[in-house]
Amino acid sequence: VGFGAQVTWIGLRDAGWETLSGAQTVTFADGSTAELMEGARIEVLDDRGRAARLLAGTALFRVETDPTAPFGVTTPNAEVAVLGTTFSVEATDVETEVVLVEGAVSLAPRATPDEAIVLEPGQRSRVLALDAPSTPEPADLGTLSWTGSLFIAEGTTAGEVARQLATRFDMPVGIDPALAGEALGQAELSAESLDAALQVLAAAVGGDVVAAGEGRQIVAP
Repeated sequence: VGFGAQVTWIGLRDAGWETLSGAQTVTFADGSTAELMEGARIEVLDDRGRAARLLAGTALFRVETDPTAPFGVTTPNAEVAVLGTTFSVEATDVETEVVLVEGAVSLAPRATPDEAIVLEPGQRSRVLALDAPSTPEPADLGTLSWTGSLFIAEGTTAGEVARQLATRFDMPVGIDPALAGEALGQAELSAESLDAALQVLAAAVGGDVVAAGEGRQIVAP
């Protein structure tokens, strides 16, 4: 009887959920999206409501703001709650790591939700097994490069972004010293095209993009 009741409960718990896997982008009814890395597995509601279960792997969530309905992401050992933001979640059976790009999210162990912490943009934290979340620390947003975007944390200098683009595209990228120290705001650059990304960067610091040998240079006007 007990076994039968357990099977029935699991069936009810999973009713209305659809499992998706592999590199793809899932679009929810409100316009929120989850971009899955190859190897990720996620469960979403049949009506694409504001909830998801990341069973394994990594996903980047872009959540539309709705103060009346928080978006929830559940992993095997943690829960993430958010009103509207961009963040990544990486999950295994025993560990969950969250990297926040913009907005704010709370992270808590599933077993002890009262131990939730709140992350700020550019921070990361993880939940290992049943432990409380680790103290938030600066995140390397370069780990999100698999999405096809370059995420820039608040305060990153133009020179550092130029260096990241040079590494990403394996091409020399220079920047005028007068512009290199300019601090940027939080941003997302499409990294599908070096020239397109450099045009956005140059516009942010008031410079121009010119050819420089086999590479590119951002120069002061």
